[in-house]
Amino acid sequence: MRIPSLFLVVLALLGGAKAASAEVVQVVYPVPSMTIYTGDAIASDLLIEKRFRLSTRAIGSYIRDLDDIVGKVARRTLVAGRPIPRNALQTSDVVTEGSSVTLVFGASGFTIKGIGKAIQAGSVGDTISVQNIDSGRLVRGVIQQDGTINVGGL
Repeated sequence: MRIPSLFLVVLALLGGAKAASAEVVQVVYPVPSMTIYTGDAIASDLLIEKRFRLSTRAIGSYIRDLDDIVGKVARRTLVAGRPIPRNALQTSDVVTEGSSVTLVFGASGFTIKGIGKAIQAGSVGDTISVQNIDSGRLVRGVIQQDGTINVGGL
């Protein structure tokens, strides 16, 4: 029983030594000027810059570039004055669930367009399910920059 206990003590001491040796630096991060709630879009006027003292290991955990924040949607509540974790944002949905969308199929110089109802929400590049209004069939397609759904070809 003494050996495992001694091992845990040594392990704890080594872990503490590593933590103590981490360099602390000053960094400036964009932070919310007020609390931003889950699902809220983030505009530049909701952000301010704030200086923090962090260990060099923690620096990469937060978003430093304003362009990586503005226009995104909060995946969880963002507290005013706190740095924004990298996993706390998502791109805003171009297509919302239940919305009417244009289905596009193109091949060999021709294009066929139809109307569909989005079964799922998604962002540019996401593959979602859409119900073709004319046939009632479910199809899958990729959301394009203009909000159309590419269901094949092209």
